[in-house]
Amino acid sequence: MDFLNRWPKTTGLIAAGASILAVGFLIIHSIRSNQRPKGDLWFYDVKAKRLFPASDLSVPPIDTPSGSRTGVRAQVFSCGDCSESSRFIAYLEMLTPDGKRAVEAQMKNNGSRTGIGFALEKLPYAVLVRSPEDDAWYPQSSPEGQTVVQAGRLKGGCPHPRPCVP
Repeated sequence: MDFLNRWPKTTGLIAAGASILAVGFLIIHSIRSNQRPKGDLWFYDVKAKRLFPASDLSVPPIDTPSGSRTGVRAQVFSCGDCSESSRFIAYLEMLTPDGKRAVEAQMKNNGSRTGIGFALEKLPYAVLVRSPEDDAWYPQSSPEGQTVVQAGRLKGGCPHPRPCVP
């Protein structure tokens, strides 16, 4: 309290500086919170049979060096850490042509502020799934699709596999 009485101008300057810093922090935080963090998801090249990372803004199927529409989303899990030796591909996902157009339009309308995962939640009927070992695609919501998803999660041999991202 003695400091405040002894140097009132210095105290006022310190308080004004702290206020300016706080307002600046809030402005910067507000600007950054409107920007979506960029992320990668696992994709699978069905022709080359290899896993690769791609932007979570990619709407499968995507083009790869192997050819047009050969990249699909891979649901990758692990029973331990997500190292290359312990992770496994549970199943693959892609969208129907109508679903792909709808998701791309939705993402364009919202300025790509949300990744593919949020868009897919609104269109579950448009998601097709298959096992990496099989060529047949099934609607995810169908009994066959649910069998593919459930069997894929059990591949690791643990009751609660955890999802892996690149």
